[in-house]
Formats: sequence, C-alpha cells, structure tokens
Amino acid sequence: MKAVGRIRAPGCNQQITWTILGSGDVLVATSLQPGDGPVPELPRFGMQATLRAGFDRLVWYGKGPQETYWDRQDARVGVYRGKVQDQYFDYIKPQETATRRASAGWP
Repeated sequence: MKAVGRIRAPGCNQQITWTILGSGDVLVATSLQPGDGPVPELPRFGMQATLRAGFDRLVWYGKGPQETYWDRQDARVGVYRGKVQDQYFDYIKPQETATRRASAGWP
C-alpha cells in the first residue's frame, strides 16, 4: 500500500510504502523529494501508528542495540530485537527517544 502526499513547508513530496509479508512482518519505507529551487534544511518528520494489543516486539537492521545518535557511531550494524516498552527513555523532548538508524541494504 502506498500513500503519497505533500509537506507544505518546505514544499516537498513524500511517499510512504507499507509492505505486509505473509510472516506478519510489516515493512515501512518513506522517500522525500524536494521541490524546485534551493533545498532548505528539512524539518524532522516521522509517522505514528496504533496497533492492536500484543504487538509489543520489534526487530530492526542497523546500528544498535542502543539508540544511534551522532555520538554513538561506534555501534555495530546487525539485526536487533527488543520490546517496545524498553525503547523509551524520558528525554526532555519525547520525539528524541528510540532513535534507530537503518543501514543501506535493508531489506
């Protein structure tokens, strides 16, 4: 399933693609295409989803297993697993928690 939309400021098109596998895995990919003219500094953007009770585990491919901010670039790339409840940390800005950086080649 694909959703295509426009982010008014800075005038970019965004596409989000969900792929649901027979195993129950849900793969989500997003792409952003800047508009004409100079490319401004892009705002932070993301998504939020609500799932049924029982969907409490996650798997990711990338640096980990801890959060991977710029100051934690020594983390090893691999496949990591965890519980959703364990991904939260009480940062001042709640959107800063559970940052995961995907690595090229997934999947």
